[in-house]
Amino acid sequence: MWSRKHTECVNCGKTDKKHMGKGLCHSCYFQEYGKAKAEHLTAYRKQWWFDNHKKNLLKHKVNREKMHFDGKREIVLRRDNYRCVECGSQNKLTVHHKNGKGRGKKKPDNRLRNLETLCRSCHLAKHRAELVAARHANYDPPKLLKSGRWSKKHDACVKCKQTNSRHMGNGFCSRCYQQQHKMT
Repeated sequence: MWSRKHTECVNCGKTDKKHMGKGLCHSCYFQEYGKAKAEHLTAYRKQWWFDNHKKNLLKHKVNREKMHFDGKREIVLRRDNYRCVECGSQNKLTVHHKNGKGRGKKKPDNRLRNLETLCRSCHLAKHRAELVAARHANYDPPKLLKSGRWSKKHDACVKCKQTNSRHMGNGFCSRCYQQQHKMT
């Protein structure tokens, strides 16, 4: 017998899961419990998260600010009235090293006159040129096959006759292939 009073779960009719109480299997019992105690469980989970994670996150944030800004990040934000110095936005603020000698450098320049508050989009605009340059520096040109050919059947793109873009299919390079499919 599955339990003293029941031969199967009164909710799902299964006997493969352990009986918990009130004629319910383990799964159904905790579903009912979750519905009945939803507010209590939500409050408990929030408190547990705060006790176990949020304190650690705050500690990591303080350590990160000390490491990257010598603890001056909050001073810079307060000095700039929690606004981007470029556009005046108050959303998604970051602290930027004007001379580029900041995070990841051997001797970061964390003097207050070198730090400014920027929103995420203005910060990206300041660094866009170096991001593009890094992307192009890491660009790996298409490699020839072991046979020394650009593709198995073609020595170059059938349309532009170039080999500097990778082969996509039907003898087209990636650029010509995209152009071909835009027209159709």
